[in-house]
Amino acid sequence: MKIIFITTVLGVFLPVILLGQGFDANWLAGTNEYPHAGRYGNAVATFQDDTVVVEQIDLKMNFESTLGVISDSLGNLLFFTNGCYVADASGDTMSNGDGLNPGLVHDWVCPENGYISPRGAMILPMPGSTHQYYLLHMGVRYESGKNLSFGPFYYSVVDMALNDGKGAVTSKNQVLADGSLEPFAVTRHGNGRDWWIIVPEDQSMRYRRFVAGPGAIHEAPALEIGDTGNCLRIGSAAFSPDGRRFARRQNCKTLVFDFDRCSGALTNPIALTRPEKAFGGGGVAFSPDGNMLFATDQMAILSANLMLPAPLFDTLINTEAITGAGLHFMQYGPDGKRIYMNILHRSRIFSSLDSLHLLQPVFTQAALSLPVYSVRTLPHFPHFRLYDLPDSPCDTLGINTPVSVADNEKPAAGYHLYPNPTATSFTLRTTSSFFTGGEPVVLYNSTGQVLATRQPARGETSLVFGVESYPPGVYWLRVEGVVMKVLRMAGF
Repeated sequence: MKIIFITTVLGVFLPVILLGQGFDANWLAGTNEYPHAGRYGNAVATFQDDTVVVEQIDLKMNFESTLGVISDSLGNLLFFTNGCYVADASGDTMSNGDGLNPGLVHDWVCPENGYISPRGAMILPMPGSTHQYYLLHMGVRYESGKNLSFGPFYYSVVDMALNDGKGAVTSKNQVLADGSLEPFAVTRHGNGRDWWIIVPEDQSMRYRRFVAGPGAIHEAPALEIGDTGNCLRIGSAAFSPDGRRFARRQNCKTLVFDFDRCSGALTNPIALTRPEKAFGGGGVAFSPDGNMLFATDQMAILSANLMLPAPLFDTLINTEAITGAGLHFMQYGPDGKRIYMNILHRSRIFSSLDSLHLLQPVFTQAALSLPVYSVRTLPHFPHFRLYDLPDSPCDTLGINTPVSVADNEKPAAGYHLYPNPTATSFTLRTTSSFFTGGEPVVLYNSTGQVLATRQPARGETSLVFGVESYPPGVYWLRVEGVVMKVLRMAGF
């Protein structure tokens, strides 16, 4: 992976168009708690193919553990939050964006610092909408004589069509679950459109389940299964990239389940205890095929082969490779090839685990260097490139997993798309009469939603599609088994 490091201080962040990137293209970090001091300020790491561009910028925000960020399908930064308030792409507080996670802890840390809920914010495109987003956020509460605990679990709604594209929060701090909770995880529903949200209850074998769909988030019946998970400290939760497994990490054990993306059922629980002399950690992630589990343990990375009859944790990377830094949480990069880890204390690096298909993946301690300090902050994303579950009972919406961008870089033989990019319309032309009146030509957006279907007449050689009413972004055109990328750009 090539890292391009740029140090610039910008009053306003000007997004860069990144072909083939998407919702998780921009990762933010940094703190402004000591203005003008060295190594303080904000930074953005922008992922494009196998390159990461790191810039120091001024986002006017302090991040402390909590970070939610979203970009459009072209990789342009849309908005972000530190758990205290929501900011637009320039860093200004969004309309109605203040006052997230109300309560005593908010009053203690906001707005001077960031909120202190690890893995406590995630932003999801609202199914069925081109301009609305769900912001999921986990509150933190304090009771006299007790430790901090997680809860309530909230959602807010952001509409980017308002305020000339700068956005506004239209619904805020809606409680989904109360009580003492643990960090949540999200994966795509088997229908290819909606989102499953799993929230474990602390010191319990009960799991709260929600489905985020068009215009609303609905609660499904809670499940009680497996071990109570009554460890002293809370870690994190994660789904496998293919959504078929779910893991709940704590300091003394990790619980793993099979997951049904149609019904939302958790089954076949496995309890993996922490090795006797290991430290308590918090991060958890699966291998790309879901068959290996990785977990951070501060000064080590543990792994377990889930294909064995009785999986056990073993040390994958130990303190000989990890020096002076306690590993914390884990998050896949946009390429789906690397798992990044933040550091438990104030740091200017992210570590990574690469070559995940190997028996001994490659660990790099300073895989991503920042020009500023990160304070236990790591973005929280689902696997955006997971869509429908083919041949399943819930695959009824006609949403299909798009072909990867890499497969579409070469022109499709026999077809010509022009103009591309476009701001208004484009024409699909064939070199001969490929259209036989059989398979329709379908236009999808970046989430796999069908936007337009055209049935060409027999012998027809060209079709025109209008895209002026759609927001800028990446779109996909499928014709006779071939998928082509279309770029809709504003004012092109």
